[in-house]
Amino acid sequence: MTKNQRSTRNQRSTRNQLSLFTSSMTVNKTVDSASHVEPWRPPNPHLTPVFEIAMRKVRDYAGPTMNCPDYLGRLFADYLRDKDREHFAVALLATNLRVIGLHTVSVGTISAALVSARDVFKPALLANAARIAVSHNHPSNNPEPSREDVQVTKRLVEAGKLLDVPVLDHLIVTPDGAWTSLSERGLM
Repeated sequence: MTKNQRSTRNQRSTRNQLSLFTSSMTVNKTVDSASHVEPWRPPNPHLTPVFEIAMRKVRDYAGPTMNCPDYLGRLFADYLRDKDREHFAVALLATNLRVIGLHTVSVGTISAALVSARDVFKPALLANAARIAVSHNHPSNNPEPSREDVQVTKRLVEAGKLLDVPVLDHLIVTPDGAWTSLSERGLM
């Protein structure tokens, strides 16, 4: 093989690698009927099924009235169903109150989950969320808030005021699908 042939072959190989790289980096700009850009898809095909399931759950509840505790209660009840330990989760909301993400902040024991404001607000700040709603489950099937639940909620509301990311609600969900809204009870 001559030097010229090797150079041409290397240029073609580099061009093919570059086109593969740039095609995987381009954003899908197809617009759906609601005039929204389609969501980003992970480039790793092994993550696609998990990502699709999570996004399908979020899309089921992503309506214009996510500030309503009923919608949030159903969202978190589905998300935290069948958990044998306490999980603390945050829903990230855009300015139009559409859910842009769900994140499990911590996994605790059967009776407690440790939560810090930093861990709750980190995904919200990274996702540029305008508001959040938080929730945790009670595997004991008792939807009543404890004194600690109310204290954590008040700390998160104060932190949200400082960060300009308001906390809309804190919901407690049970394995049977029942839930309690702390904002409806005036405990925020």
